[in-house]
Amino acid sequence: MSSETIGFMSATPATVDSSATIELWFSGDLAVSRGGYYVILDGGGTELVALNSDANPEVPPHSFLPTDTRVPVLDYGLTGPGPDRISLPNLPPGQYRLCTLNSKPRVCVELTIV
Repeated sequence: MSSETIGFMSATPATVDSSATIELWFSGDLAVSRGGYYVILDGGGTELVALNSDANPEVPPHSFLPTDTRVPVLDYGLTGPGPDRISLPNLPPGQYRLCTLNSKPRVCVELTIV
């Protein structure tokens, strides 16, 4: 664990079909406070899609391009160990990283789409 790590995030399941729903679980500082937005990166670190979880009932879950400045990333905090549920967009099979988008520093989990 590096000195920048603020907590841990795990995904259940970590191997999924495209468009599946996964649950995210948190410990450490991330269980105390975190944002509700995430980003999926490909193997080269390119941000492919941003999305938010179902944890804030006032913000419906949705996905968007990380470069789309018309979609605001709202500054709200979530607490507790989870689960936060995320519906994955349709992505081709491969290895990805799912990272926090508005919790700094980013915390990521490996995700395999089959």
